[in-house]
Parts: sequence; C-alpha cells; structure tokens
Amino acid sequence: MFGIGLLGWFSLFFVKALQLAYALAWNVERPRLTRPFVAMAAFNGLFLAGAVVAGALVWLREAIGFGALIGLVVTLAVQTLVAVLVMRLLPRRTDRWLELLPGAVLIAVGLQLIHVAVVFYFAPKLERSSELYGALGLAAVILVWLYVVARLITGAAFLNATLWERRHGVSREDRIAAVHHDRLPADHPRGG
Repeated sequence: MFGIGLLGWFSLFFVKALQLAYALAWNVERPRLTRPFVAMAAFNGLFLAGAVVAGALVWLREAIGFGALIGLVVTLAVQTLVAVLVMRLLPRRTDRWLELLPGAVLIAVGLQLIHVAVVFYFAPKLERSSELYGALGLAAVILVWLYVVARLITGAAFLNATLWERRHGVSREDRIAAVHHDRLPADHPRGG
C-alpha cells in the first residue's frame, strides 16, 4: 500500500514538472492541475501501456521472426505516437500534431539509444559490480536513466517550441519581452 502511495505521489509531481517544463518551453502559462487523480491515472496508464507494447513487440519479434530492423521501426513508430499523444496533453501554442512530431521523434530515438546503452554498457557493468555496489549500484543506474529520459523530454519540448517560433516569425527579443513584460518600464514600447 505504501508503494502505491509513493507511485501516486511520484506520478503527480512528474505531471506537474512536465507541465512546468512545457509551459516554459512554449512560453505559456502553466495550467492549474484541477484533476490530480485523472493526471496520475493517465500518466500511469500511458506508462503501463508503453511497457506492455514494448513487451509485446519483443515477443512478436521473437515469435514471428521479425527482423531487427522492422522491430526497431515499429518500436520507434509506437514510441513516437505515444510521445505525440502525451505532448498534446501538455501546454503548447500549437494545435497541429505535425508540429509536435520533431520532439516526439527525438524522444523515440533517444529512448532507443538509452536502451542500447543500458543493454550493452550499463547491464554488464552492473552485473560485474553488483557484489560490490548491490542495491546502490542499481539505484544509481535507475537515477541516471531517469535523468537522461527527463532531459530528452524537456529537450523535445524546447525543440518543438523553437521550431514553431521560427516558422511563425517569433524573435528571441519578442519572446524575452513577453516573459518579462511586467518588469518593463512604462515608457518602453512593449510596456503597459
């Protein structure tokens, strides 16, 4: 029961952190989280669905004999789709899903690269050093993985926002002025 409580607490704060990161990237106000239990359920549901799909793809690849390349393409497509769906739930300026695609592809490719790093680098190191480091070594690997995934998700938000701003002619000066609008002097052209 304690574990379920911690999972809910982690999920809620992860959703809040995502909202804040996307609001900062897109230069919009962070919406208030009005239904926290729905946000926790959505986060955990999407995470669980992603894990089930990943497991199903591994099973399908072994059972049917999918080639490694076809399995990789299907995995990238599913991860990209899930990333676009999640990004559509977060604060943004665009309503077009195509403008979220570059960041979603960044997340999908990044997750595959992390997977390769874990399989070929971290897992053998952890296996050899488990006697020396034990649970602390495992915890360190999980923390590094979470850090890199968080950087990927945040980088995707800023990538999409930057590409959107370039397409729509928003300059860096306009963006900075919009952020600091309340701090500008009254006689400034953008001031009140």
